[in-house]
Order: sequence, then structure tokens, then C-alpha cells
Amino acid sequence: MQITRSVPLVVAGAIAGMAFVLSCGGDGATTSDAAGPDAGPSAVTGTAADTLYESPTKTSSNPNDLTTYVLQAYVADDSPEGFRIINGGGTKGGMFSIPDVPAGSYYLLVVAPDDPVPHFYQTSSHAIDLGLTVPGRRDTPPATMPTPVTLHLTGHTAAAETDRLFVDSFSAGASALREFGLDPTGPTTTIDRVFDWKDVQAPLLDKTRPDDFMVVHTSATESDNPRITTRTIVDVFSTREVSLVDGQPASITGAFTAPTATENLSFDLDIAAYEQGLDVTNHQAIETTTRLRAGLTGTSLQGAPLLDVDSTTSLEVRALRAGGPYADPFPPEWERFLFNGPSILASYTSRKTTRATELFMNTFERRAVTGALVTLAPQFAAPHAIKLNGVDASRAGAIPFDGIRAVTVDWAPVVGVRHYIVTASLLSDSGTNAAITTIATFDTSESSVQMPAALFEVGDAYIISVSAVGDASTDYDSGSLRRIGFPYSRREAVTARMLFASSCGNGIVDAPVEECDAGGAESATCNADCTTSRCGDGITNIAAGEACDDTSDSLVCDRDCTVRACGDGFINSALGDVEACDDANTNDFDGCSMRCAIEAGYTCTGVPSVCKLTTSVRGPARRARR
Repeated sequence: MQITRSVPLVVAGAIAGMAFVLSCGGDGATTSDAAGPDAGPSAVTGTAADTLYESPTKTSSNPNDLTTYVLQAYVADDSPEGFRIINGGGTKGGMFSIPDVPAGSYYLLVVAPDDPVPHFYQTSSHAIDLGLTVPGRRDTPPATMPTPVTLHLTGHTAAAETDRLFVDSFSAGASALREFGLDPTGPTTTIDRVFDWKDVQAPLLDKTRPDDFMVVHTSATESDNPRITTRTIVDVFSTREVSLVDGQPASITGAFTAPTATENLSFDLDIAAYEQGLDVTNHQAIETTTRLRAGLTGTSLQGAPLLDVDSTTSLEVRALRAGGPYADPFPPEWERFLFNGPSILASYTSRKTTRATELFMNTFERRAVTGALVTLAPQFAAPHAIKLNGVDASRAGAIPFDGIRAVTVDWAPVVGVRHYIVTASLLSDSGTNAAITTIATFDTSESSVQMPAALFEVGDAYIISVSAVGDASTDYDSGSLRRIGFPYSRREAVTARMLFASSCGNGIVDAPVEECDAGGAESATCNADCTTSRCGDGITNIAAGEACDDTSDSLVCDRDCTVRACGDGFINSALGDVEACDDANTNDFDGCSMRCAIEAGYTCTGVPSVCKLTTSVRGPARRARR
């Protein structure tokens, strides 16, 4: 099946007057399984068999049914479309073939029936491995009928409101299959819960294997720093004596026990380092999720919780130390690994509106635990200098696009990285909400990709992201395209909102795509992407008098597009208690301090704040006022 939208799938045969030629992957060297440059075409063959970990030492292979996959080779040629598309086909046993693919670099397109997003892989290999590495077995089917499982467990520690139960079966690949809250006002030692195994979509448990089944009770505690919350294990129920039959109810009874093995781990979180080097900057508070996990293999995000730390940075504090002691009830042969992911968000508004939505940047790392103190900071620089069809994409604008020629994405190479994932997303508007939808991904070892024009529509707005990936297991040159290795690091950078239309910048308002056209530059009323300048549209238009524009209040910008400052008479909601009042001055002892904090004995209301003395204030502070 060929990808089509409203135009035929054609890609640029000439860009900027130069013939379009795909370069070899990686460092330009061909691989042993690829023919030389003068050799004739040969078939691309491959397998898609997942490696399944039932235990640290027991694995199996699960071939994917490829009969409903889209498998095509995109080969560069001199045609106006720029690509020749060669169709392939697969078998139920996880084998596929694409005939007569020339030697050299090409894009392998893979579209799975359960994942409609097109995935393009740039490679020169003719022997492809599309398998994944995942925990859990798949050799028996999941439940097809309602299969209620009743938990009756006693002896758990008295619960707080924030306590949680995690239900897991790691040998069956059902990590965190259910999460329950606990009622602190109810029974303090007994758990009675029912859930349906059919909803889990994991193999039915079999005690003869024996499959594990665990219920982990965790509790969250706040540290002296109110921006840090730590969650650790309180007690655990574990058994390998559970068998489930499709359509039949089952009851699991037992008692919780408190783990005896304890460890200690602390981390220094260098949050500011994750913001450095981004062309499109983040001005919101960053929430960081740090997870210490135990699992059957380090190649998956799944795992059992050991120590969870949630932290939030403030305007003044961009580095934190967190962690502490934790209980470890899991088998010693399991892998212990650390996952760290700061939530860096970019805010976008749909064109011609101030309706905003956010894009989460995939920036995280997963690695083994070494020592009792770990410094968490990026392993490499973020991608930068991203260009679309030669246009700097760090500020909102338009790129030349006619619906026929390819979109070229290039960026500065990241030192120490040979793996990139490029994602194209559509920024749309329903009339009530803005939305971001992924339309394609491109995996490459180059620092540029060519995106087929049929993925896009003239007049739509798009966001392109580029992720640098540190992963020793993926090797496009050798044909290993989808196996996620361990350790694994990823830093993603995004572009601004970009209009795909050649007309923007010609000085003529071309309806309905454009609201205005200032010749490709900003004016007092027009943005560079041919939309009317609006405070709150996420585009800082200096010519329109905006000092900043983050779509709403941020750590550095007020929602009226002025730089945030205590004493400006505006209360910035993004700062929380840091800016509890603002009386349009920076005087102390008038109810609202020079740091915009409400002073003792006062109440402050309104914007700008009006502060009134409600109680008598005595002592040094009161005397200093006289």
C-alpha cells in the first residue's frame, strides 16, 4: 500500500538546482551484506521476530505476522517524484522480502496494522532485523472471555491517601498491569479487589511454568524540600502458585510481608543541563521523573518499582538532590536500572488562534545503577540548527512547499551520536481545541532526511522534532533497525510552528492560507508565517511590541507578553507561591514584599494587589517600618 493523501506520493528530484541523491548510511561504508556500487539490484530480505524474556536466562522468539504490514523500499532516482517505490510482502512466520532493490542507501517503510504511523528507516543493508526485545512470554493466548481475578490479601501496613498497589506478572510480560489506590479510612490490614484478566491482554498465568504474580504496596513521602516526593515499597505479596483459565473466575489469597533487604541511592539532578542547547526554549517549570526499577532485562521500560522520585524545579532552583533508602524484595538476578526523564514541554497555538497545546519532548535516559550516588545529566548535546528546506526552523515561519517536492530536514551532527529519530507532526485545530498528531517518523544515521511530499498538505502547519539517540544495539548499516539497547539515552529538540506553503512571503495575501503577508518578515501586525500577530499565539513578534510570548504565564513571561518581574502589578500564575501578590512596587513592609510574598499579618487581593493589615504585627519587622 502506497501512502497517499490528496496528492500522489512524489518526492523532489531536484532541490535548489541539485540532483537529489541519498547518501550511504553512517560513515558511508557499505556493509558486507550489501552489494557494491556497480552490482545489480538484489532482494532485501528480513525477519521480524521479537526476543522475549521470561526470566533473566530463559528467552524465546516470537515471529510477527507480516501479512498485513506495509513493507516498501523508497529508492532515490532522477524522476520528478524523486523516489521509486518497490513493494514487498511478508509471511505469518515473520519473514519478508522486497525484490530488486539497488545497492546503496534507501528508506525502508514499515507500517504495522496496530500502528498506522508510517516509520521510515534509512539503511543500506539488504538483510534486515525488525525484531524487538521485550519482557514476558507470548507462547499462550491471553484471555478472550471475562476472567475475574479476586484479590484477598491481609497484613498490609496501614495506608495513607497517597498509597498505591501495583499488580505485576513479569514472566507474563504484565508489568504494572493494574494500579489501585488505597482508602485510608477503610480497613487497614485487608485488601479485597477484583479485576478482569481479559483487560490485561497478557498470557494466562500457569503455575507449572512457574509464572510469578506480585502485588506491591508503595507509599509516598515528602522530603524537607516540598518540590520532591519519594515513593518506596512498604510491603509485598508474591506467589508462583497461580493458574488462570479463560472465562473462569479465580481467587488469590495470602498475606503481605515487609521486605528485609534495604539499599540506599541518591541522585543529583542537573535539570538546567537538559534545557541547554535547545533552539526552541522551554520557559515552564520542569517536572522530573526518576525511577529505580528491577526487571528481567534492561532493554525495556517495564520493571518493578523500587524507588520513585518526582521533583519540580523552580525559577531559582534548577538542580536538586533526591533519593534515599529503599526496600528491595526482588530476585538478585534481575537487572537494576535507572530511568530519568525530565518533562520538557513546548507550547504551540494553532494558526490564526490563541488555542494552545503542548508537545512533550522525548528526553530521557535508562542505564544501570552504579554506586549510591548518581549524577543525572544529559549524555550528549541536543540536536540544533534544524532547517526545513533550507529555512531556519527555530522561529515560526514558512517553508517553500508545493505539495510535490520533498521536505528536506537537516541539522548539525551531534558529537558521539550516530542514531537520530525525526518525527513529523501536524498542528491542527478543531474549532475548539488545538491538537498535535504524529504523521511519520524517520530513523537514520545521517544528519538529514527527505520526507515524501504526500505526508503533508499545502497550507497546513507542522512541527518537526529531531532526537539524538545513544544506543549501541541499533545499527542501520547492519540492518538492525528496531532493537532498543541498554543503556539508552535520548534528547529531542523541536522546531517552531512552520507553515508549509510557497506563497507565504510573496507580499500577497493568499486566502485561505494566509491572514497577512509581510514579505516573509515580521511587521507590527503580521507574523513571519503569515498570521496576524496576537499576544498569546506563542510567537514573539518584536515589531508588534511583544517582549515575549509563551502562550500563557511562564517562569519568564507574563500572559500579556511582557517580561515577568516582581513589581509589575501582574500576578504570574506559573510561579505559584513564588509570586503570591504584586502591588506594582518592590517595597517591603506594605503587605507585599519586594519578592512578591504576602507579609505576615496582611491579606492581599486583586491585580495589582491591594494589601490590608488584618492583625497586629510586632517585633523587629514592625519597628523597622517606622
